[in-house]
Amino acid sequence: MSKKILIPLLGIFLSMPIFSASIDVAETSDGMEISFLTPPIETVRVSTEYGEFIELNSIDGNKNYISISGAPKLPVFVLPVGVPPDAEISVKYSIDWGEPKKLPVHILPAESLYWHRDELIRQDKTPHWRYYHTKAPFPDTVAQFRELGWIRSQRIGQIVICPVKYEPSTKTIQIARSVNIDVKYSQISGRYIPEGDFEPVFEKMLINYSQSSNFRLNRNLVEIPENPFAPAERWYRVALRQGGLFAITGDWLLSAGIEPQETDPNQIRVLGSQVGILPLSMDSSLPTIQEIPLLFLGDNDSIFEAGESLLVYVPGPEWWTAQEGIPYWHPSYYCDSVSIWISITGDFPESARRIESVEITDYEHTSNTGWTFVHFGEDLIYDEYEGNGWYWQTIYGQGGIYLSDPRIAEEISPNGAITIQPTSRLRTVECNDVSYSYGASPLWVDNMQPSSNSIIYKYSPDNQGDSTVYFKSVEVRYAIYLQPNEGILHFFNSEDTLGNTKYVMTDFSETPIVFDVTDITQIRRLPVDNEGANYTFIDDGEYREYYVFELSAISELPAPTVEDEFLLWDNNFDGVDYLILASEIFDTDLLEELETEQGNTAITITIESIMKEFGFGRYDPTAIRNFLCYAYNVSSSPKPQYAVFIGDGHYDYRHRLTDKPEYFPPALYASRQTDAFFATFDSDGFMEMMSGRIPIRNQSEFDNVVQKMRNYSDCAPFGEWRIRSVMVADDEYRTDGRNDNLTYTVNVSDLIQFTLPGKMFADPVYLIEYPRAPSLKKPEARDALVAKYNNGAILVNYVGHGNYHLWAHEHVLNLPGDLSSIKNNGYLPLVTAFSCDVAQFYLLGEKECISELFVRKYPNGAIATIAATAGSYPSSNQAMNQRLLTNLFTGAAIPLAGGLIAARAGLYAGHDSQYILMGDPAQILAFPYDGIYLNINPDTLVAAQWDTVSGETEIPFDGVAKIFLVAPDQMKLYESPVSGVGSCQYVVPGKILFAGAASVVDGSFQLPIFVPKNLSSTAGYRIIVYAYSEENCNNSAGALTNVFAELESDIAVEDEQGPDIAITFEVDNFHDGGIVCSPDRNLPIVVHLEDEHGISMGGQPGQGVLIQLDDEFNRVDISQNISYELDNPTRATANYSFTDVEYGGHTVCVQAWDNLGNASQLCVDLELMDCSAQIYDPIPYPNPFQDGVDITFSLAGAEAYADVTLEIFSLGGRKIFSTSKTTYKSFDWLHWDGKSSSGEPVARGVYIFVLKATLHSIDGNTEKKILRGKIVKE
Repeated sequence: MSKKILIPLLGIFLSMPIFSASIDVAETSDGMEISFLTPPIETVRVSTEYGEFIELNSIDGNKNYISISGAPKLPVFVLPVGVPPDAEISVKYSIDWGEPKKLPVHILPAESLYWHRDELIRQDKTPHWRYYHTKAPFPDTVAQFRELGWIRSQRIGQIVICPVKYEPSTKTIQIARSVNIDVKYSQISGRYIPEGDFEPVFEKMLINYSQSSNFRLNRNLVEIPENPFAPAERWYRVALRQGGLFAITGDWLLSAGIEPQETDPNQIRVLGSQVGILPLSMDSSLPTIQEIPLLFLGDNDSIFEAGESLLVYVPGPEWWTAQEGIPYWHPSYYCDSVSIWISITGDFPESARRIESVEITDYEHTSNTGWTFVHFGEDLIYDEYEGNGWYWQTIYGQGGIYLSDPRIAEEISPNGAITIQPTSRLRTVECNDVSYSYGASPLWVDNMQPSSNSIIYKYSPDNQGDSTVYFKSVEVRYAIYLQPNEGILHFFNSEDTLGNTKYVMTDFSETPIVFDVTDITQIRRLPVDNEGANYTFIDDGEYREYYVFELSAISELPAPTVEDEFLLWDNNFDGVDYLILASEIFDTDLLEELETEQGNTAITITIESIMKEFGFGRYDPTAIRNFLCYAYNVSSSPKPQYAVFIGDGHYDYRHRLTDKPEYFPPALYASRQTDAFFATFDSDGFMEMMSGRIPIRNQSEFDNVVQKMRNYSDCAPFGEWRIRSVMVADDEYRTDGRNDNLTYTVNVSDLIQFTLPGKMFADPVYLIEYPRAPSLKKPEARDALVAKYNNGAILVNYVGHGNYHLWAHEHVLNLPGDLSSIKNNGYLPLVTAFSCDVAQFYLLGEKECISELFVRKYPNGAIATIAATAGSYPSSNQAMNQRLLTNLFTGAAIPLAGGLIAARAGLYAGHDSQYILMGDPAQILAFPYDGIYLNINPDTLVAAQWDTVSGETEIPFDGVAKIFLVAPDQMKLYESPVSGVGSCQYVVPGKILFAGAASVVDGSFQLPIFVPKNLSSTAGYRIIVYAYSEENCNNSAGALTNVFAELESDIAVEDEQGPDIAITFEVDNFHDGGIVCSPDRNLPIVVHLEDEHGISMGGQPGQGVLIQLDDEFNRVDISQNISYELDNPTRATANYSFTDVEYGGHTVCVQAWDNLGNASQLCVDLELMDCSAQIYDPIPYPNPFQDGVDITFSLAGAEAYADVTLEIFSLGGRKIFSTSKTTYKSFDWLHWDGKSSSGEPVARGVYIFVLKATLHSIDGNTEKKILRGKIVKE
């Protein structure tokens, strides 16, 4: 099988925007043959601080580079492939080299890239001698296979091609014209395994998709342990906030509702998880809880009698352990408690485990010392701005701690080791006034003393002279005499003694119990001998950790929680497509129903059940990853494909700084704060499920987001917005005293030219085109973006600087302030931001990120967002942006999360994986993926002549086809006014020359169009057609690109008349000089145009449709607003609305040209008024009164009138009097003579008057209004 494709190629290293090359792939029985044609590459001279160099660019300015720091920066192409599961891959190639070219200077060396305070820093490098001082060409391999890993059942890799070689000794390059590559598999294995909605992911990603789909293998990513809860029907979970020795006593059993006399202590067992948080890296087996052996204090019968107890050793939520003589601190990032699980009885395969006593009598060594450990520091402050995360204290230059322990052994040398975080800029450490240079960690000292010890740490200032340090912790291990502290001695031996050792302990008040707790699942008890004032025990010479205690130091367990429902373990999740993970406080039925209607079997799993069963009672976000891995492994094909995370989250897991709920946690301690962690089950970094987050904070927000998803998925509004993209490019300006180059402008220009499909309109916002205000902002750019957003687009794509609430230093978008301006009427785009921190959803306070605000906004905003949770790098962003847009808008439809996986899979986990989706991972965009087969007759446009556009939709339907003739794109030069920035060329999309509409009947349509006389080019025109059927909710789109044109015709056209013009307002039978009503001072205008040769839409400067209000300062070009009548290419309308217009007299003028250059003009006068009738200011006069009173009022509204009734009531509610009138006056009144309707004078007192008015406006609207007041008769 052979196929020829123009494929976007992925860069292999960190600097990798994309350019296209021609690839021909022929799949063979044992591999594939690839023919690669190198695109043109040009040489550009550049300067860095290290000298003059040559940079290699593709002709379109895109750059894919090897990025080995200091090595020649050469183009690299990467072809993702699927390969057999067990095959070895060999690559052979032949090259057609071009002529060698000698360069005047060296090839530019690749820069270094590194993360600093959550920002990816680029730094120019000097040429490295290893690559530049050699006669050997670089690189030494033109094509090779690179192993990547697996996505679900598919093994994937990359064919890496470097078609340029460089010989530094002669400064000579050669560029391959073509490379023919023969890829061989050592064996063919695997089979076709259906992967459901992952199929389009593989199809978009792999150049040999059809072949590789037969190379799949159902594999268990990890070993799944037995359900640890299955043997017992009921468990007693105990949450512990501290570690140590605990006793299960008869009293504790009674507190749990268990009768001790009916309990067999030999059946009781305790299970617990490992010390510390769940492992972030996925091991060969899922973590589970294991049985902890107990020590029974009592007789050996089967009855739990008074005074008997079972002892259990449990490390606390934060605890230290020692392995191989080295102590480790186990922090608790997520919670303040750890749980143990107690069963009283059950069907276990083995007897309950008990701590066994190990008696050793011989010894070679004696020791009265050991080592212990102390940790200073806890997570109290979070640094949101510098990327330091949680820390303990802010210090300035130096800080210190004091450690007092009378047990410190001075005779040991060294007798202490100090570890300090952070180490950056740490200059010296003083221990008891002795200064040490801090080099390797830990710092060993020999002067710790049994009294108080001072440890002072001193830091150097940074390059800017700032001495601020976000200080995290001090850890000290030190030698002690074996003496207890409050009845407990916790120590370890620091070296292998190569022989049994007798440990001598003093100062215990009773015979202690000694546990070896090196492995808490294999606890050993060492017998203790009393030797006068000393207590001793003997153990082997291996590295050990001991916990020695008096009985008085034992604590009783807190009251338990009874757990008897476990729904996740032993569930095989067969047939489940869509996993909804949410807190139990949310009702997710609406989302389940929506996904079911979309063809996905959806179920909801609560976070609480995950934390109970896979966090084992401890709150730990890694439990979410482990559960999803379990669900994936135990299910049959097709395995679950989607996971959606319901809820907002933040970094303060333990609520040190806020009581804000943690609805769904972020993965802050994993792979750059990204949700991708939860669906990544092995070390290759690929996601095995498509995931997204719906960042809601309450049920109402959830229901609104789901309703928005339903409205969009059922049938989003039709219109050209479905094929329009708003592409936003940052400029060179910053507000931090530095300036950028014009990379962002060029990047967006390249995306428009080379990535967006031909059937999509690009509506860019280049910040370079807008003026900078004294505030250093660009408000006109902001207004343009909001207007384009509200006009509707399938995609809003931003490239540039940003943070959680801001796009660009010039505030082109600033949320939440600008959110109220977003009124896009259900035209919901995918919003993507290739910038830093835009999806940083986990901040505290009122810091809501752009991504979540757009998704939550109802009913407008966005259908979904894709952005980064942390810092990012421009060239890597551009590469991913290109891949994402290609995946989402080229070829068949793909779920949003699938497009994201295909864009980032296996490239740079530290960069690309931080891009997360907010929204439904299964969402398909409302883009018209179905095509249209188009034809024009004649096939070359001819100026000032008719042409006919016809076509057939891929799926037949009846509806409407919008047909557009688009002028060629133009390149524009921008020269920056900022010194040193330079200039760039960027594309300006061509104007629409014609926008007509034709009826679609059974998928077919045609429409004649008149080609404008004044064409600007002979090539590069586009015919774009968007067709839709509201009845069937179908839409399709297609395009003819690079259509040719003849600028002159031999056929003369006789027409010297401009278009007929009519101007209408929202007024029936408007006449020149008439009244136009507007309650909000807006003036909407409809311009009607007709010409036998069509209306010019502005293809030539000044020849379009211009509308003017009063003077030239209010003149607007509305050419691109023109819409032709259905099936009529000669009659059109254009709509425009002036805002904030003063009431009074105005003149509206319209000037229009036809496609032959004939102009006409029409002006009309109007009176703008607030025509709505209002009645107000009811004032009785006089008040109090004796003989009569007038109830005055005011009436407003042009030519308004009112039917007004006056009613008088007693305080008890009895109607006394009524009178009415119709009035046209702006000021009028109704009179009451102080008598009842029967003519009798009323008594003195307070009365209620009521004015009831029916108001009549000039526009025909009526409104009823009631006004009340009090009057007093004397």
